[in-house]
Amino acid sequence: MNEIKFEVYRSITKKETPLCFHRRAELDETNRTLECAECGAILDPFQFCLTMALEERSVQMNVTRLKNELKKLSEEYETLSKTVKYLKRKSRVG
Repeated sequence: MNEIKFEVYRSITKKETPLCFHRRAELDETNRTLECAECGAILDPFQFCLTMALEERSVQMNVTRLKNELKKLSEEYETLSKTVKYLKRKSRVG
């Protein structure tokens, strides 16, 4: 029976670091790995994509929250602006 042996070759200059917190990655097409663009750590592609997706969701939620807050503040501003105009008119008449 023929045996097929698979060996994994890793570059000595690359370090495997599960605690890399950088946000930029590069694909190494030769070694078929995902590497941190900052420190060169070998990254888990799924974990990197998941982290980026969760951050994107958080950003989108913040954008939605800020848009709602802006709308509320704009409405409050309009109400206060109308009140100021009314009081100015009233003070001129009286």
